[in-house]
This record gives sequence, C-alpha cells and structure tokens, in this order.
Amino acid sequence: MLLTNQTFEIIDGLRRAKAAYMVGYKTITAHILDTKGKIIDTRELSLDLLRSPYKNTIDVSHQRKMDRFMETLNQIKYGSNPPPIIVQLGSRGVNIEDVNLDSIGE
Repeated sequence: MLLTNQTFEIIDGLRRAKAAYMVGYKTITAHILDTKGKIIDTRELSLDLLRSPYKNTIDVSHQRKMDRFMETLNQIKYGSNPPPIIVQLGSRGVNIEDVNLDSIGE
C-alpha cells in the first residue's frame, strides 16, 4: 500500500517533471513500479515527492538538447498533458526544484 507522503525516484521523465514544475504544476501523472519493474499503480503524484536519483542537472548544452527540453516545456505550458513519468519508491537524489538546466554540459 502506498502512502501519500512517500517519496519516489524518477526512472524516466526527468525533463517532463522539471518542465511541469517550471510551468507551475503541483502534480504529474506517474506509473509506479515495484522492485521487479512491473507497473503497480498509475496516479497523480505531487512534484514535491519526486527525486532525481541519477542527475541533478538536465543537459541543454547543445541546440538539439535545448530544443528537446523547450518542446517539452512548451507542450506542457500550452496545456498538453505529458505522458506519465516512471518512478519507483525511494528517497535518493535531489528534489525536482533543485534540478538545474546545464548549458555547459558538465
């Protein structure tokens, strides 16, 4: 059973989560995986409960990478619901608000 205050590690969808945060969304749809990688639930999760366990930046150092992020941001900004992100229970990593855009590529 999932509790409402549990934190989740993003497996796939960091750009979507960060873009949703930047636009002012409070929640995002997520597929929640069990320890075997099987989807056990799909629900709206508070962005405050999400962690980026592998990266604390999003690489936008090349035009193609910046375009990819901006396309995601603009789609969300203008009302398109992004596909669900994929998460698992966990608390490793940084909060979405602390994930930065890296224009240098470090």
